[in-house]
Amino acid sequence: MATLTSVTPTINSASAALNANITLNFDTAVNTATVTPSNIRIQGSISGLFTGSFSFTNGNKSIVFDPSKNFQAGEEIQVTITNAVTDTSGSAVGKSVHTFRAGVNFLSSGILTSNGQSLNPGVTSDDPVLGDFDGDGDLDVFIVNATGQGPFAGDATNLVLLNDGTGQFSPGPTIAVSAAVEAYLASIGFTGPGFLAGATGSEGFAGDLDGDGDLDIFASNFGSDGVYLNDGTGKFTLTQLLPGKINPGTLSAIAGGDISSGVDLGDIDGDGDIDAVTSNFGGSRVYLNDGTGFFTDTDQNLGNSYAAGIDLGDLDGDGDLDMAVGSFPGAHDPKEYLYGQPGPFQGLSPVTPPTNGANTIWKNDGNGNFTLFQELEPDVRSAVMKLGDLDGDGDLDAVSANLGPGNLGDPAFRNTPLGNQVWINTGNGFFTKGQLIGNEISNGVDLGDFDGDGDLDVFAVNFGTFPATGEANRLWLNDGSGNFTDSGQLFGDNVSANVAIGDLDGDGSLDVFVANYYAQANQVYLNSINTSKPNAIVDAISNVITANKASNFKFKIQSVNAKAVNEVGFFVVRDNNGTITSDSGQSLTPGQDGYTAAAMKQATVLFAALGNAPAGFDATSLDRIVGALGGTEGVFAGGAKLVFYFLQEGSTDGVIGGKIDTSKVLFGSTFASNAFQSLQLTDNGNGKFTLGWKSSSSSSTFDDLVLTLESTTDAVPFGSGLQGGNQLEILDLTNETQDVSVSINVYREAAFDNLVGFYIIDDINGTVGGVKVGDAGYTAAVLQNRVQTLDFLSVGNGSQTSFTGTLTAGKYLAPFIIVDGTLAEAQAGNAQLYTAFLGANSDGFDHVRLLGSNVFGFEDLAGGGDADYQDLVIQISKA
Repeated sequence: MATLTSVTPTINSASAALNANITLNFDTAVNTATVTPSNIRIQGSISGLFTGSFSFTNGNKSIVFDPSKNFQAGEEIQVTITNAVTDTSGSAVGKSVHTFRAGVNFLSSGILTSNGQSLNPGVTSDDPVLGDFDGDGDLDVFIVNATGQGPFAGDATNLVLLNDGTGQFSPGPTIAVSAAVEAYLASIGFTGPGFLAGATGSEGFAGDLDGDGDLDIFASNFGSDGVYLNDGTGKFTLTQLLPGKINPGTLSAIAGGDISSGVDLGDIDGDGDIDAVTSNFGGSRVYLNDGTGFFTDTDQNLGNSYAAGIDLGDLDGDGDLDMAVGSFPGAHDPKEYLYGQPGPFQGLSPVTPPTNGANTIWKNDGNGNFTLFQELEPDVRSAVMKLGDLDGDGDLDAVSANLGPGNLGDPAFRNTPLGNQVWINTGNGFFTKGQLIGNEISNGVDLGDFDGDGDLDVFAVNFGTFPATGEANRLWLNDGSGNFTDSGQLFGDNVSANVAIGDLDGDGSLDVFVANYYAQANQVYLNSINTSKPNAIVDAISNVITANKASNFKFKIQSVNAKAVNEVGFFVVRDNNGTITSDSGQSLTPGQDGYTAAAMKQATVLFAALGNAPAGFDATSLDRIVGALGGTEGVFAGGAKLVFYFLQEGSTDGVIGGKIDTSKVLFGSTFASNAFQSLQLTDNGNGKFTLGWKSSSSSSTFDDLVLTLESTTDAVPFGSGLQGGNQLEILDLTNETQDVSVSINVYREAAFDNLVGFYIIDDINGTVGGVKVGDAGYTAAVLQNRVQTLDFLSVGNGSQTSFTGTLTAGKYLAPFIIVDGTLAEAQAGNAQLYTAFLGANSDGFDHVRLLGSNVFGFEDLAGGGDADYQDLVIQISKA
């Protein structure tokens, strides 16, 4: 059975490029006929179902989905692989659900101002839901409104507001009620308007519930939860009511019914459609979608506390959506939610949950069945739980919006500010306490990158003390490691219910829509753009460079003054302290055992700098344009933090393979250790830098190797997208649709008459003709699958020459060298052949180095010999 090995954009990342393709990598080939839009579903929390095209690379081990439209800034993207996808043997690859977030405009300032609108005064709003409901490309809002009785006076009708594209809103179509719902209401004696059947709204969530390509709404209510299907123009119809605690006809209690406080949507059973979970007075419920937007209760009653906020996400990394639930402690009479005022809940019996009311974590078995995994801190009255990777370690953390300690029935609970709690995931879904943010009484939080630095910030909406005095909402900025600082901005003084985040004015930055209680008008705050922000910045203490802008980076050698061949590269860290996550999921910091080895596995090589170049070869003429982190073609994700390293007289491949000691790796930052400073990083302004290296503490100058760095709009050179990865001195022509005419310059400084060629490999692991690296017959397979249109490159010692030829499109090509022999001698085993794959070389040594984009240096002596890598040098460019 094929196993999913990785996903790009990275699972749980917060800064995917808006134009990114989605790549699913497996360890064996998939059956391409089973890869269809029905079997692999891509859903956006703001955009709905994505259409697009599928293609295949790496010997059909990689599936690439190219969406027909860009992601919306900041939205969560859900990728479902169903059991209908199989490998070539017919075995299912195994269903899985993964999420990531789209990035934002790196010029986002994080400074928000009101757009001047006061929307729907006189209406008590509970939750705003953003989405492109009318299909015009901007974000509209569906407002879930509360009851019109008591202090919540006002019309309780849910509303649709349409955006004109600039963040200005006007009323949209009126919500309709289906004949089926009307018939149901008539059967139970309800004579009021159908849209009031829910009694009072609490929260909504958008998703393509019926698979028709537009966004629908699932709204949780204190009465009956409602499904609202969209016709694509923003006109919604209430098509299903899920019975709740209250009979809307008689306003009497329904035995076993629930009062829903929160909702989230996601594919919890991995079948490709969007299901729902609701948090309720007395526990949480799970509803499965049949694919048409009709939901069925699974009869799971998860917990018996007053569950308030709820959010779905893969908390333990097993490929399904788990659940985090915020809860209230103590007995609760529903009418007390209205602070003792008369209303539709008057006279209902209270539910009596456990007195501690702890927040809870629930694990999914992959089929939508949940079991309790952890109880978090009790007695904090968490109204909302939101999930996101707050510390950049690749797993989902959480923030809870806390109303304060005590029972809901005791009005004094709202006179005790508690602050909002950060919860850090240890990687397996177990949470520990992080920072306590602020000292307000909060009813809602949402997560998004407001300042364009690639991490998730927190916007908190606040209640104020009893009786409803109101309190300013706040924006808290993340430093990338899950530590938050108040932005110093105060937003209104209303009694705020909840908040929705999205790009409301089309500038790529995240704006805010705030829903307010007590018939107070809803408000919009727009984020501003900082055009003076540089493309990249350096932390003066750590020498960590942050790539603000999603762009390619160009590196160029300025000078080489060392005689040995040294290598320079970079790896990505989570914060300015150099924290990384190992392949096994362990969080490592500089100085810990295994840190250097783990960093090298994740590294991208920029250059092996020749100390003694062959005649005619000029290293300073070379540059490297690097795209998406990890070496795949695309763009850097905004907010990526880069640490550079210098490797003395060795290769990164050699370190990974155990041939080179990790002590030869010098990091560009000391990270507060006693190591000498090997890198002088100069900020030249406007996102341009100079990197000067020295390999000895006794040296007074940083001139062993000097590079320049700048962001660029130049494309990654053809074929070089994967270069710099572990043993990936190869040409990737899988994105080429036509054979490529090339010109190759060849340089030599060697006594041996060597021959260089290329061979077609099945995958990036070096398999050729079905023969894996290290297997018997590998050399014969290399020669049998060589590219004969560009065969056996050579030149006289001390000379240079050029060749032209054609390379096959749609393939991976890897180089080889025959040492001082002919084809026949190599075939007979009488001449040594070396490749870029260490396991295929008889000495296990690195014989091919990356000198620049599509520039390779070869070493012809066994065991590395003099390791000068100028025995043959080839430089490839399009003709």
